[in-house]
Amino acid sequence: MSTTVEHSQHPPLIEQINTIRTRALIAGVVSLAVCGVALFADPRSFYESYLLGYIYWWQFAIGGLGLALLHQLVGGYWGVSVRPMLAAASSTILPLAVLAVPIYLGIGYIFPWANEEYIHSNHLLEQKQFFLNEPFFVMRAPIYFGIWLFLAFTLNTATKRQMRSTGLPNAEGLKFISGMGLLALFLSATFASFDWIMSLDPLWYSTIYGALVIVGGGVAMFALCAAVAALLPFQLKGKDVTIYSASRNTLGDLGTLLLAFIMLWTYFAFSQYIIIWNGNLPEEISWYLIRREHGWAIVSILLGLFHFVVPFFCLVSRSFKQTPKLLGGLAIGILVMRLVDVFWNIVPSLERSGFQIAWTDPFAVVGIGGLWMAAFLWKLPSFLTDDTLNAPRGLFDLTATEEEEHTHG
Repeated sequence: MSTTVEHSQHPPLIEQINTIRTRALIAGVVSLAVCGVALFADPRSFYESYLLGYIYWWQFAIGGLGLALLHQLVGGYWGVSVRPMLAAASSTILPLAVLAVPIYLGIGYIFPWANEEYIHSNHLLEQKQFFLNEPFFVMRAPIYFGIWLFLAFTLNTATKRQMRSTGLPNAEGLKFISGMGLLALFLSATFASFDWIMSLDPLWYSTIYGALVIVGGGVAMFALCAAVAALLPFQLKGKDVTIYSASRNTLGDLGTLLLAFIMLWTYFAFSQYIIIWNGNLPEEISWYLIRREHGWAIVSILLGLFHFVVPFFCLVSRSFKQTPKLLGGLAIGILVMRLVDVFWNIVPSLERSGFQIAWTDPFAVVGIGGLWMAAFLWKLPSFLTDDTLNAPRGLFDLTATEEEEHTHG
């Protein structure tokens, strides 16, 4: 049986993607509708929960775009397997631009600096008013999304053209754009994280915070890729029945990359903590003091254990990384911890009494997630060519899989 198969010959994959997409869209619409009830009863709760859900799913798009630019710049087999998902994730920037509108409609409910009395209560806040004011805050959004849309469109268009001509996802001639694009992405995503997250506590600041958020997006995207590659085998119906699944080498690559980004995220998080804690400045240290009280200390410990310690000791094992169920289960656990991390970063800075999960929080996360996932799965099939599926170290390396089954059979 030939290992090169056209899309029309393996409908189970496309059918499975379309089924998940439809379910995600329905779940998203229904959940957002339920969450929208809070607009009439408790608008502050709605907008705060919406911000939480938005930031969680925004990190996948930023992480996908950043990793796609990085692969375009440095090359390597590691990007062949994940490139379809990176391209699809970066293609969700436009839907995310539309989904960002409620954040700007609810500025007065979310951000304390939008209150004139709050600003004038502290002379340090008055000095920041040139940057933290509603007109300038709104004006910055089109700049951020304009940069991201340009990079995503340029990169994905060139990638599709390259795949059609050579079957390779690396488009020649884009290294300069990718290098400059990484710089532009880093700066714009840093300022976006300052706007949407750090300004929730306008007295606090950290120069490394943007890098921490961006690397967190890389962790989230690699965890998503590992979960899909490990847990989404599909059947190809034809003359024979073949199970497509990621090869052991592909799973090993994804596990190694996931470990590298988890270690980088931990390094940034620990560096930020040590620098601020040793500095012991009131406007800086208060951010961490809040997260040591009223139940937040337990969340901090859970983050340390399940966002670093457990994944580290699991992913250093080669056999663990190459076992689909083990890697897939860990990847899902990391995706959950990414949500916990976003929750830990945002909620303590809101006007809630201690550790508290609002009833609107899960509906906002599922609602925005359903719409994001529907957009992601809508674009994904266009990047799933035979070369990205079956190439060496591809997402589903059929040749390697058959050799492994024959060896271990």
